[in-house]
Order: sequence, then structure tokens, then C-alpha cells
Amino acid sequence: MTARFLKRDLLLALKIVLGFVAKKAAQWDWLCRELFFTPALPPALLRQYKERLALDSVVGIDVKDFLKELPSLKADEETGMGRWVGQVPHRLVIGKEGGREGREGRREGERGGEKGVRAKNMF
Repeated sequence: MTARFLKRDLLLALKIVLGFVAKKAAQWDWLCRELFFTPALPPALLRQYKERLALDSVVGIDVKDFLKELPSLKADEETGMGRWVGQVPHRLVIGKEGGREGREGRREGERGGEKGVRAKNMF
């Protein structure tokens, strides 16, 4: 899905990375407005929400501890796959009948070895 999104809208993908990963949405008015709000939002209210976003964006990560738990370190030496792979439930892709996301999602799942399933009349 990420690769599909990058192909479809590279500029928006970059904005999302800047906004969420680099946390620039909490610093740059134009990016905060574009990712979360409408152009009609008054500047004073935008600043207020941006301040709250900055407070909510304070997240730390202990990289050394994280690196000890990487799934690749626990991979099966013979296959290179995670030992947990056989325990993972099958993927479910839901999309609107005839909708692009459902069709592309099924194809993406089939490339990964999953059989695409079409559910009709869900909504």
C-alpha cells in the first residue's frame, strides 16, 4: 500500500512524512493546515491546535532497546522468515465494490501469496 501511495501522489507522501515523522506539522502553519484542516480555519485557531499538536508529538524512543527486538534478529536461519509468520492471520482488504482501492489491494495481496476475496453487499 505504501508503494502504491508513493506512485500515486509523491508530493502528498512527502508532506505526510514531513508532518508526521519529522513532526513539522507542529511547527509549520501551512503544513499543519494542509494535513489536518481546511483553508477556512482562522489563523488564531490554527496556532492553538498547532500548539496542542506539538505537545502531543513529544515521543521518545530508546533505539538501543528497540534494536534488540528487531524481528529480523529472530528470523529462521534456513528460510530467513520470521518464526511467527505461520501464526499471522490472513490479510483482509476491504474496498468499495468496483472501487480502485479494493481492486488494487486485492492485486497487492495476491502478489504476496494471498487469494483476493470479493465481498459483495457489505454496505
